[in-house]
Amino acid sequence: MNKKQIIFLHIFYWFLNIAVSIVLPFFVELSKVGVLNYTFLAVSIVVFYFNYFFIVPLFFNPKKLYLSVIGYILSVTCFVLLRYVSEELVLKAIRGFGNYHPKTVFWFYFYDNIYYSGSTIFISTLFCLFKIFSKSEEEKVNLVNEKKSAEIQALKTQINPHFIFNSLNNIYSLVYQKSDKALPAIEELSELLRYSTKDLQQDFIPLKREVGYIE
Repeated sequence: MNKKQIIFLHIFYWFLNIAVSIVLPFFVELSKVGVLNYTFLAVSIVVFYFNYFFIVPLFFNPKKLYLSVIGYILSVTCFVLLRYVSEELVLKAIRGFGNYHPKTVFWFYFYDNIYYSGSTIFISTLFCLFKIFSKSEEEKVNLVNEKKSAEIQALKTQINPHFIFNSLNNIYSLVYQKSDKALPAIEELSELLRYSTKDLQQDFIPLKREVGYIE
């Protein structure tokens, strides 16, 4: 899953959230959507990305389950505190009443919001794991491709040492005999070495040069 697909997944998820929590209630009830719908959505967004960017990357570890439990508790606590502040303190100060009964104790409030925060934290964790898994797979593919590229490059630049020694012996023999073929032989060997050390570093080479190298 690439970055564009992940972004699309986020957009689609929040589109559904807005549709279910705000648009749908408006058409069903044919009335204005309550302010609590907006505060709940805002809290969900904040906790979703707090869990997505910080909690899961720092605490999720299949080999250390207690870290994952600690991370989950932190996300739930963040959700409860944000909702409590926005609905039971800020809204209560503005409207004169909050979402819960005034006599509701905090521990019951915390317990009740474990349920409401569950889907947000679960989806956020799932999305983050998708991202981590996709990045890990992409890195594996890149490493494999780099390894193959290095192996191919090594094969391209490899010249059998026996071939070099034999060529030098032949050239030595030609020079010793003062043959007219000595200088062309040296030039051809020079071109061959240049081809194997310089030209093969490029991604593409003319077929004519490849055939000349083989010949």
